Amino acid sequence: MNRDIRESLLKSFALFFGSMIILSALLFYGYFAQMRHHLHERLQSQMRQCSFDLACDAFALSFIPADATRFYLIEHNASGLHGFYPISESDRFMLMLSYPPEALKRDTQAIAHESLLYFSGVSALLALLSLLFSLYALSPLRRALLLTREFVRDIIHDINTPLSVLRLNVALLSQKEPHNPKHARMESAIAAIVDLQENMRAYLDAAPPSRVPIELQVLVRERMMLIEKLYGHIRFSLEGDPLALQSDPAVLSRIIDNLLTNAAKYNREGGTVHVRIDALEHALHVSDSGSGIKEPQKVFERFYTEHPQGRGIGLHIVKKLCDALGIAVTVRSVVGEGSTFRLDFFALHRHRNQNLHPKDFIFN
Repeated sequence: MNRDIRESLLKSFALFFGSMIILSALLFYGYFAQMRHHLHERLQSQMRQCSFDLACDAFALSFIPADATRFYLIEHNASGLHGFYPISESDRFMLMLSYPPEALKRDTQAIAHESLLYFSGVSALLALLSLLFSLYALSPLRRALLLTREFVRDIIHDINTPLSVLRLNVALLSQKEPHNPKHARMESAIAAIVDLQENMRAYLDAAPPSRVPIELQVLVRERMMLIEKLYGHIRFSLEGDPLALQSDPAVLSRIIDNLLTNAAKYNREGGTVHVRIDALEHALHVSDSGSGIKEPQKVFERFYTEHPQGRGIGLHIVKKLCDALGIAVTVRSVVGEGSTFRLDFFALHRHRNQNLHPKDFIFN
C-alpha cells in the first residue's frame, strides 16, 4: 500500500470512526445520566418504604424540625442524598433519611464503569466497521490507481526503444555535421524527454530509501559535470567544504539533478548556476541568475509552473523525495534577480557513522 492510498485510508477511517465515536459518546453519556437518575429514583423509593417501617440499614435516620415545604423532597449535596418525610404523631419534627456520600459515590462509579465497558466494546466494534468501510470505499480508487501506475510504468519502459533510436540517429548526424546547431536542439529535446521519464519513474517509485555514506561535494560535482554538458550557455560553479552524509545516493542524485536542471533551464542566456555547500550548517544552496519566481510558496505544488515550457513536476518531485529522505527544502526568490534553493541535511548528518573510513564512501 503506497503513501497516497494509506493517507486516504487513514483520513476515511478517521472521518467515519470520529463521527461515530462522537455520536456514541453522546449516547452513552445519556445512558449514564439515565442510569444515575434511575439510581436516585430507586433510593427515593427505598427511602419512602423506610419512612413507614424504619427497617433500613442503608440509610441514616435523624429527626429535624418539621418543614412542610420539604416533605417528600430529595436533596443531593456534599453530605449525601437526603429524603424528608413527615411523622404522623408529631407536628414539631420530621424524619430525615440520609444515604452516605461514600455509598452514593460507589454506586455512581459502578454505573460509570459499566457504561465505560459498554462504550469500549461498542468503540472496538465501530473501529472494525470503520476500517472495513474505509477499505471497501477505497477499493475502486485503489484499483484505478494501480492500473494507472502500471500503465505509466509500461509507457516509461516502452519509450526507451524510440529514445534509443533517436539518440543513435542524432549521434550519427552529429558526426556528419558536427557544427549544425539543429543537432544541439534535438539533443536538448531528447534530454528533456529523458528527464521527464526519470521524473515519472522517481514519482512512481515508492520503495523506501536506503542509507549509505555519501560525500556530498563529490556527488554534486559529478552531477554538475553531467548537467552542464546539456546547457553549454550556462556557467556552473561549486564552492564549499566536504560534507559527509548517510542517504540514498540515487534519490539524492535525482534531487540534485532536478534542482540543477531547473536552475539552468529557466536561466537567462549566459547566466550562472552557483552551488554552495555549507558544512557548518549542513546545507546545500543552489542559486541561479534567472527571472525569479513570482509565487515561491507554490513552487513545490504539483503542476504549478510559471513558464510556458514548464510541466510543474520536477520541483514537486524534489519536495516528495526530500520528504522521503528527511531533507528540509526551502526556496528564496527575487523576481528579476534569481532564486536560491536550500537543502538542509542536518537530520541526515545526525545519522552519519563517525567511525566510517573514507574508503567506505560511495561516490555515485
